[in-house]
Amino acid sequence: MAKLDPKGGTIAVRCRRRLFLTTAIVALACAGPRPACAQSVTGNNVSPGSVQTPNWSVGSDLFIGTGGNGTLVIQDGGTVTNDTGLIGNGPSEQGEVTVSGHDGSGNASTWTNNGDLVVGQSGTGTLFIENGGVVSNTGAYIGADTGSQGDVTVSGRDVNGHASTWTSTGQVYIGDNGTGALNINDGGLVNSALALIGNSSGGTGTVTVSGHDGNGNASSWNNTNQVYIGADGSGTLLIEDGGVVNSGQGLIGYGSGSEGTVTVSGRDVNGNASTWNAANNIYVGFSDNGTLTVSDGAAVATSRAGGGAASIYIGHMNGGTGTVNVSSSTGDVSSLTATDRIDVGRDGTGTMTVGKGGFVSVGSDVRIANGSTGSGTLHLDGDASGRGVLETGSVIKGAGPTAILDLNGGILRATRDEANFLNGFGTLTVGAGGAWFDTNAHDIAISTYFSGTSSFNKLGLGQLTLTGDSSAFTGASTVSAGTLAVNGVLGGNTLVDTAGRLVGTGSVGNVVNTGVVAPGYGNAMGTLTVQGNYVSTGGHVEIATVLGGDSSPTSRLVVNGTTSGTTQVGIINRGGLGGQTVEGIKIVEVDGASNGSFLLVGNYVFHGEQAVTAGAYAYRLYQGGVSTPTDGDWYLRSALLETGNPSLPLYQPGVPVYEAYGANLQSLNTLPTLQQRVGNRNWAPGADPVGNGIWGRTEGTHGHFNDAAASTTGLDQSIDAWRIQVGADRVLADPDKGGRLVAGVNAFYGEADSQIRSVFGDGAVKSDGYGLGATLTWYGLDGFYVDSQAQVIRYDSDLTSAYLGRLSRDNGGHGEAFSIEAGKRMSVGNNLGVTPQFQMVYSNVHFDRFTDPSDAVVSADGNDSLKTRWGVALDHQRAWEGGRSHIYGIANVSYEWLNGIRTLVSGTAIINASERLWAELGLGASIIWREELALYSEVSGNSPFHDFGDSYYLKGSVGLRLQF
Repeated sequence: MAKLDPKGGTIAVRCRRRLFLTTAIVALACAGPRPACAQSVTGNNVSPGSVQTPNWSVGSDLFIGTGGNGTLVIQDGGTVTNDTGLIGNGPSEQGEVTVSGHDGSGNASTWTNNGDLVVGQSGTGTLFIENGGVVSNTGAYIGADTGSQGDVTVSGRDVNGHASTWTSTGQVYIGDNGTGALNINDGGLVNSALALIGNSSGGTGTVTVSGHDGNGNASSWNNTNQVYIGADGSGTLLIEDGGVVNSGQGLIGYGSGSEGTVTVSGRDVNGNASTWNAANNIYVGFSDNGTLTVSDGAAVATSRAGGGAASIYIGHMNGGTGTVNVSSSTGDVSSLTATDRIDVGRDGTGTMTVGKGGFVSVGSDVRIANGSTGSGTLHLDGDASGRGVLETGSVIKGAGPTAILDLNGGILRATRDEANFLNGFGTLTVGAGGAWFDTNAHDIAISTYFSGTSSFNKLGLGQLTLTGDSSAFTGASTVSAGTLAVNGVLGGNTLVDTAGRLVGTGSVGNVVNTGVVAPGYGNAMGTLTVQGNYVSTGGHVEIATVLGGDSSPTSRLVVNGTTSGTTQVGIINRGGLGGQTVEGIKIVEVDGASNGSFLLVGNYVFHGEQAVTAGAYAYRLYQGGVSTPTDGDWYLRSALLETGNPSLPLYQPGVPVYEAYGANLQSLNTLPTLQQRVGNRNWAPGADPVGNGIWGRTEGTHGHFNDAAASTTGLDQSIDAWRIQVGADRVLADPDKGGRLVAGVNAFYGEADSQIRSVFGDGAVKSDGYGLGATLTWYGLDGFYVDSQAQVIRYDSDLTSAYLGRLSRDNGGHGEAFSIEAGKRMSVGNNLGVTPQFQMVYSNVHFDRFTDPSDAVVSADGNDSLKTRWGVALDHQRAWEGGRSHIYGIANVSYEWLNGIRTLVSGTAIINASERLWAELGLGASIIWREELALYSEVSGNSPFHDFGDSYYLKGSVGLRLQF
């Protein structure tokens, strides 16, 4: 008897001792359903003697059907042990063995072959293993010699759920040189080390694994190592109705002249898939013809121990022809999984078809015609009723002479980011079913030139980039989801669906936009050209631009044909700081009839129109240029007026607030006069009120500033402020030396609230300030005085816009102020006196740099003031027992020497400067009791000489001083 050695191909011959059972029935059985089996064996024409009972141990080979027909039945827990078992040994002999059931204690009927088991050596052999029976051996042959026929059926389980089991610790040959069949049904179980189906050139083998036991236990074949389907002969493996095969490497059509077929189909009634799990590579058409069919919800997968990857090779060696079909007609998805790669035509000829209901998953790549002699064809088929799916990292065209990728309705799905997804395919003609690409949340690129008249479809999240010239494609393209980037040419018509985006720097044909069209690629700006007509049905256009002047870099949509419909336009500013435009930034160019409407989606609405902000400026969208108003193109312009003088810029709504911010801080940063701070301390000669003491005062102001000498935004500002201040004074110098020198310290807190109105937008500023001050005053005995002050202050401010909402919260700032004042009271009789006086105040404020909600960077740049005041006061003093009074009126003229407040908004200077020359009138009084307690107050109002009364500043203060 010859057999194939898979490792080396050597031939081995074996001689056996023989025990003949001819024309006999040998039975080991229980007579009936009793608690313990009383086994007996009966028969005749048995050699070497009578059968032993209850267990039969044969010390030699056992032949069933030698010289005629033989039958062996092992049931109800009976056991047989021998060396090699042979069923149907001779050419005209027939043998049949049944191993079935168990005894009353659950012990299975068992046939143990210490050597090989041959079913159909030269004759006909049949083996049934059922109802939990168990058979074991080393190697096994089913249909061993030429002309032999062997059949093995392993089916069912016993009442305790134990599977009918056949275990071969060596190689199993199904159709060695003859015809062999192995059927595993109804939950049966077969274990083997290595299997060859259709081993020799004349051998024909078939294995069928089908069904389950009714309790969900699948019929199973566990083969540890290789399984050859058509080793050198003809082999067939059928896995159906939920059957399961677990094997090592799978080789279909292994040797020259072989034919191998594997069909894995269907599911069981519980929905469990018929499955082949190969713990190594699968070869379909290794050296000759091989076919693998996965259908109607079945599953085939490769893997390696420890999580390693395994591949599928279709048409592996030169001369090998492999065919793989994956599809389903039942609605259940059929799957083929290669954890590494699939080669379609490695060095042979390979064809893989993924049809409707088929799903193929590849861990790395699909290679077509990979070797120098390989020819491969990959069909991706489908239609509206169902589409095949191939999931892969890429598809690579190899070095072979013929590599065909047939895109005909099936879906090609990406599993990773890939810059060359169809590697090596220079041109492809799209089939009638169309090309369907699912980027599956990945970014892939294709340089292939497509042609055809059907359809091109982009599915899934992620981006598909086309760089080739596909002007020869004249069909319909649809961007259903994710992004299609056209950096080359795509002919035909393109529909951008609601969940789709069309981007790129290339050109497309006619476009219907219900999603998003965004010229440019990645973070780079660019021009996307529509060579035909553009129609929007609720679509959007996104334009990336550097918002600045007319020459700003920008993306652009160019339409060679006509436009229609309404398009929402969103602007993405690429770091533009804003700028003043004349013609504007052209973002849409229309060569034909410009009948479509492009509506800006902005940050806010200015006078009923959407506007978008950049730095200090705001932009609106206009059709037609300033010098070419009928050109039909669309421009972003930062112009205040639609027509007329384009040099009047449109500032964003926050700018008036930023312009007014410094003035609000300055309202808290001012220093009072000596009279306002501590009341009258300069009495008629003879009085001596100057001494140590403490004091407190509060003041409130209201200012309205209109038609400033310089205002970038032409704002009106109203400021309401109040301040409370407390201090202590100490006399440092003796009056006998000609006067007194008084030093003081003070602390204060205040708030200022501004309301701003401007054509560009209204807003408000609220500032809190707190700080410390120091004073040094010289009082001469002749009525002359010199007063100096210094203070530092810290600010926290909130800025808001009526359009943009909160601009900044708790923005920090600080200020310093210094003052020098001098005057001399001169008596003019009748308790009257005149005091000419002069004061110079320097004030500086600064706030922390911040970024507003429009990404404009706002910073202070020169918020200081140097103001001089010339004044004269006329007072009346009166004394009585225990007290004195001082009533006065004052007139002042003040002048601002510096240039006002300057704020930078993303580099654009925003200026605010009040009139320089102001006039002021005030009234005040001081009352002192018992030379210790003084109450003092003053009210005043001032206004600029220019347009007197349009702007004004009202102030009132009251203080209390205690001397000790």
